Amino acid sequence: FKTELCTKYVLSNECPYNEKCQFAHGLKELQTRQVNPKFKSKMCKNYNKTGYCRYGDRCQFKH
Repeated sequence: FKTELCTKYVLSNECPYNEKCQFAHGLKELQTRQVNPKFKSKMCKNYNKTGYCRYGDRCQFKH
């Protein structure tokens, strides 16, 4: 929760979600992400098969 900056807020200084937004509106709201030891411990089947994953950096699996 709030581990990434809100792109809408960064680009226009406005966000339609206001307080309900799940992304940080500025560096003061930005939280550090706690890493789970099992995070990205398995390979992404899509990336291995095609070289592409639609989730990119947000994919739960290793590329």
